[in-house]
Amino acid sequence: MTDKYTSSKIVAISFLLQIFVVLIHSINLIFNFGEESLKAQRTLNSFTQNFISKGLTNIAVPMFFIISGYLFFCKIKTGTTTEFKDKFKNRFKTLAIPYLFWSLSGILLFFILQSFPFSKPFFTKDLVQDYDFDKWIRTLFYLPIAAQLWFIRDLIVLIIISPLLYRLLSLTPKAILLFSFVFWCSNTRIYLFSPESLLFFLIGSYWGISKISLQNLPRVKNSTLLLVLWIVLITVKTLLTENHFHIKWMVILLNKASIITGIIALWYFYDILYKDVDITQKRYYVLFKYSFWIYVAHQPLLNIIKKALLSVMGFTNTTSFIVYLAAPLITLLIIIPTAILLRRYVPKFYFFTTGGR
Repeated sequence: MTDKYTSSKIVAISFLLQIFVVLIHSINLIFNFGEESLKAQRTLNSFTQNFISKGLTNIAVPMFFIISGYLFFCKIKTGTTTEFKDKFKNRFKTLAIPYLFWSLSGILLFFILQSFPFSKPFFTKDLVQDYDFDKWIRTLFYLPIAAQLWFIRDLIVLIIISPLLYRLLSLTPKAILLFSFVFWCSNTRIYLFSPESLLFFLIGSYWGISKISLQNLPRVKNSTLLLVLWIVLITVKTLLTENHFHIKWMVILLNKASIITGIIALWYFYDILYKDVDITQKRYYVLFKYSFWIYVAHQPLLNIIKKALLSVMGFTNTTSFIVYLAAPLITLLIIIPTAILLRRYVPKFYFFTTGGR
């Protein structure tokens, strides 16, 4: 269902979105150390961090769910039990196993760091050694220490109920999509998965079930103008947030609008840059294969680096901004070479931790 250009486009955009995820977690406007909590003042630093980490990068998760839904359903022909069994088997390897490995790794890393006096004060939540059985289960399966794993958790749940979603999207696609859109706009939270996960997974799923080519979606006449509109929406939303604008629903509406606009803008702006270019021949394309590793490995390492730098440099608006830029760069400079070495010298372990990617 995807030609070479579309496949490479998905790979390239997915890599960019993974960088966005790292930037989401780079925000450091609040610094917790032991029982002390410090908050940055409203300056250019806070505006920049909020603009990027709570604005520009907000399209990352929705786009991942769209891509995941599309790729899950695009090769399902009739929705038979056998087809779903094969999908479940594949996703157990590519999602469930990496989820458990990295969730356990996060717990182990925290246990080790909490065992040393010099690093113990950095931890402001429960100590691993004090976990009871219920806490262990919740941390391992539902609220992992590596917080970014919530995406895989939600995706696993959605895949478990995918036969039901397939029936609903086949029978009443407009109704189920409208319901999920209203659900997303309401900002309602449920236990199993987020409204955002549901809506954008359903959008991708619908395109996959309908066998719609991602390159044959309705075209945008001026993606550059749409890109500008996206930036304007984020800027306005950030300014309102920075000034504690009291009409909450307007801020929420701007955020939702910026996400939808940004997804469309990025998807089509890519074509302006690479329509006549074979991106697979670019030297940097080789890095794109490490997208999933960046996703699973950047936390809690990024938080550790942020706290270490801020504890040494002190917490001011200037140091906050420096760390905001430096911490993700240091993290990437650690995890990408590590991934390259693991893939080259211990490939079985590497592919086990990434679900065969």
